[in-house]
Amino acid sequence: MKFQNATMSLSLSLILGLGAATPVCYLAVPAPVVSAAVQHVSAEGSYTMGDGFEESQKVAKMRAKDDALRMAAEQAGVYVESYTKTVNSTLTEDEIFTLASTVLSGMNETYTFDDMGGKGIKIICHIEADVDTVKIDEVLKMRREDAQKWAELQGQDKALREQMEKLRKENEELKAAYAKATTEQEKQKVNAAARKNQEAVTAVDWYNRGYDAQSAKPARYQEAVRDYTEAIRLDPKYAPAYNNRGNAYNDLKQYEKAIRDHTEAIRLDPKYAHAYYNRGNEYYDLKQYEKAIEDYTEAIRLNPAYADAYSNRGNAYNDLKQYEKAIRDYTEAIRLGATHLSYTYNGRGNVYYKQAKYRKALADHMESVRLEPRARAYYDRGWDYFKLGDYANAYRDAKQANNLQVGKADDLLNALRKHGY
Repeated sequence: MKFQNATMSLSLSLILGLGAATPVCYLAVPAPVVSAAVQHVSAEGSYTMGDGFEESQKVAKMRAKDDALRMAAEQAGVYVESYTKTVNSTLTEDEIFTLASTVLSGMNETYTFDDMGGKGIKIICHIEADVDTVKIDEVLKMRREDAQKWAELQGQDKALREQMEKLRKENEELKAAYAKATTEQEKQKVNAAARKNQEAVTAVDWYNRGYDAQSAKPARYQEAVRDYTEAIRLDPKYAPAYNNRGNAYNDLKQYEKAIRDHTEAIRLDPKYAHAYYNRGNEYYDLKQYEKAIEDYTEAIRLNPAYADAYSNRGNAYNDLKQYEKAIRDYTEAIRLGATHLSYTYNGRGNVYYKQAKYRKALADHMESVRLEPRARAYYDRGWDYFKLGDYANAYRDAKQANNLQVGKADDLLNALRKHGY
């Protein structure tokens, strides 16, 4: 397998779980088709601190580890490509790299320092780790069952690699400029730029801490907010940090703060579809449905395959009683494979119910129950049966809804008592 100039960054390793929190997994993973022996990875990377060029040893070690992780990920990628074929999963090259970045476990890192005779100090990072096949199965499950989460993981992977590669190139250019500097003033100017470059690297480290806190079970949202805030202090143009801090504020139900952060993420990156989608969710929670629709629409314009944006825009149209638009959006979300299809089917079924199209409503609610047997799905299907005069099935669904959530279907049960149930 060949990687196209891919650089596995320290930031990505922390975000995807190398020695930190693993990506969230929603359902139990089926047993793998094959049983594979543990695959060991041994990799080495290095970084040279320039003589006289102002550099922090902490950041230099991060850059050496980044180089070692790139090599480790490439080794893991070769195995991942082989393993995924045995479980009948065909992945693109970029998907393999994203997956390979998540599956190293028990990682141990050691550092050595080589004084290069006045030409700087070479920091060497040596990594020993194992490829975790359980994590492979978990991430494959995410890819299979949660398309939006997988897309976000890939997008974050790509963005972080691009960011770290940009910072690496900028650092090399600064080193070259320092070597050419002939006056103390020129050297001080380069060193000032170098400090800014290193702050951006450190900002990524704080961003990773925030992501770990946000992804933990249970999530530590206040801690995540503090970590993202530090990342933003070091790099005020860090759009993903604003976006994720906004998500943490959303989870804390601090919607106005969340909106401010997502608005800033959009200002910094006008093509940030996820930020528009997230801000749309906040407007929806505040019952500002027209504003929510505007943001979902922009997210869809930027990413026409954004299934969850269609599904949530359908919810907003539903609440505004614009039922035909809601049905079109739910239908498109289903076609594209929204993350929580049970909810999307249920939403469309509810619109059909409001239009007195009870058989269409029943078909959608049946699919919702099949995908995820929740109290709400049983309850809504029970009312379909009731309207169609099938009181026995309506009673069965009402009882099942109440078993799952006490009191959920009391009104339906009261209506059924008039028919002898």
